Amino acid sequence: MTEQDVALLRQKLTPLLERLAAETGLSVTMGKITYTKHNAVFAVEAAVRGEGGVTMGREAEAFLANAIQFGLEPGDLGRDFEHFDKWYRIVGMKPRSTKTPVICQQIAPPSQRLTLFPAHLVRHYMEQHGMRTKTSPHARVRIEVAGEPPEGELPAVTS
Repeated sequence: MTEQDVALLRQKLTPLLERLAAETGLSVTMGKITYTKHNAVFAVEAAVRGEGGVTMGREAEAFLANAIQFGLEPGDLGRDFEHFDKWYRIVGMKPRSTKTPVICQQIAPPSQRLTLFPAHLVRHYMEQHGMRTKTSPHARVRIEVAGEPPEGELPAVTS
């Protein structure tokens, strides 16, 4: 097998995995590919989607299991915060990383790129900037409390 053969296989498998994900409601992703002259091995991961649409893969499970050790709360998974005019969503953790264990995805401006943050910085945004209680403008779900309009909106006028 050549690199071009593997690229062609990946190109043909991707739509099939996307269709499978749509049919099952799971997140199905293709990971690492290794190949030799005679074969190719594709790693495929299927995971349930948790609250806020976060894929519950290994990193998300690691966040739930280790958040408290880093001064965070398990409920912080899927929360958004702003850092230097960019918005990020917490999607997981690499607990063996001592400097930057928190995995975040940039959501505004949108990007598939993952960024690693120090736990103390994420904790600061969650606690000091009130991100645990404040609704993100990029949240996938808006929460209304007792029929009150979301923050910054006026109530509807009824006649």
